[in-house]
Amino acid sequence: MTTPVPLAPDLQDRETAFSFVSRLAAMNSADTAGFCTDMGLSFSKVIDGKPDALAGVAALSATDVEDLRRWSPRYMASPWVSPNRSSRKTTSNASLSRRTGAGTELRRVTASRWI
Repeated sequence: MTTPVPLAPDLQDRETAFSFVSRLAAMNSADTAGFCTDMGLSFSKVIDGKPDALAGVAALSATDVEDLRRWSPRYMASPWVSPNRSSRKTTSNASLSRRTGAGTELRRVTASRWI
C-alpha cells in the first residue's frame, strides 16, 4: 500500500488527473514528470487516463479514484492508424488529414480520439 504524501491539494470540481498531479507535485516542491517518476508513476499514463496510474495518484493524495477518474480523459487508440505505424496524435473538434497505410490516400478525421 502506498503512503499518501504529506502535502496534497483538494481535488477541484471538474479537475483532470494530470492537472491534479501537477498541483500535487508543485505543492511538494517538485516538477510534475520528476515527481511522478520518484513516486513510481508514469506521467504519460496519467495523461492517458490509465486506471493503474489514476489509482496510484489517488493513493498518493488520499483522493477517491472515482472522483479523480470522472473528469480525466482516457486515450483510445486511433482506428485510423495502420498496424505498422504508431501515433498518439489526437484532435478535438478539428479536422486533420493523415496518411493511412503505405499508400498516398488521405483520409479526413473529424472526431476526437479522447473520451
